[in-house]
Amino acid sequence: MFLRDEKVVDAIGKEVDIISKSIMNVENMFIAEDQSQSRDLIIKSEDLLIKLLTFLEFWKQKGANLHASVFIIKSLYNIIQNKEDIAEMVEAQEILDSLNATKICLLLIWQDNENNNYYLYHLIQLGIWLLEEGNKRV
Repeated sequence: MFLRDEKVVDAIGKEVDIISKSIMNVENMFIAEDQSQSRDLIIKSEDLLIKLLTFLEFWKQKGANLHASVFIIKSLYNIIQNKEDIAEMVEAQEILDSLNATKICLLLIWQDNENNNYYLYHLIQLGIWLLEEGNKRV
């Protein structure tokens, strides 16, 4: 299987990292170089996160690919994992939690009836990262 090839695993890891950083910095992509020009913000990080979490919540009902959902799960916990300090990490945790990431994660764990270890492992990793450093608000 392709996921056992080390080059493929490394490439997927790099892609997860890139998408995670892009999601949280999407607002910066739409800032005008000339600050005097007022431009409407087309999309925010929260908008992308809502779409990803909605996809994740209903991926089985929609017949989506398992690996696509795991890619999204990895991207979500990578958003928290890549923060440089605890304050930024807590902020990312709280943003995701305000968008129901914790509830969706627990719901997906609860609903899993296939006992797919690969899928469950990454869901649990997301849950762990949502609670990392003892975040009491999540």
